[in-house]
Amino acid sequence: MPEILEHHSALAHLGLAARAVATRDAGQGVGLAEAPYRAAVNLRGRLDDAGFAAGAEQALGCALPAEVGAVATAGELSALALGPGEWLVVGGSDGPALRARLLAALEGVFASVVEVGQQYATIRIAGPKAAETLQKGCPLDFDAAAFPAGRCAQSLLSKIDVLVWKRSEEPAFEVTVRRSFADYAWRWLHDAAREYGVAILAG
Repeated sequence: MPEILEHHSALAHLGLAARAVATRDAGQGVGLAEAPYRAAVNLRGRLDDAGFAAGAEQALGCALPAEVGAVATAGELSALALGPGEWLVVGGSDGPALRARLLAALEGVFASVVEVGQQYATIRIAGPKAAETLQKGCPLDFDAAAFPAGRCAQSLLSKIDVLVWKRSEEPAFEVTVRRSFADYAWRWLHDAAREYGVAILAG
């Protein structure tokens, strides 16, 4: 039988589930939550290679976005354009199956397909003061005109590497970090949001 991997929360030691509430109070400007585990594959290739572009679209159900920072979504899968010729494909809970699906579609094509879901943790931050909280430690421009919903960007948050994905105009963001920095990122965001009122929400 294939080995079944258990996905452990990077923030389990903080006991967030026991402290979580359903919604933010009206006076709380920020809600924080640890996102559940999500499969992730780092995909690299050349979009000007017709075989690569077609194979990726076949596997994902949508064309890979060409513009850095753009996101394409089909069903539960999303492809985030990290840089020229590089995407993070996320969605579902079965990383090996997602990797196998891409490998099958890209057989014989020059490409790199690496499962990376276990390397990362994602924190959700939402609410009217979410952007202000992020800007305390991140140099990105979070103005709605400069960073609309459906965009992503790699940057730094208080000296750690992050991938920020704006999920909605609420605003609501996902901040993805390496698991070893998850505790630091959570504590930093919670502290930065404290002046606005912060709620710990269920993921």
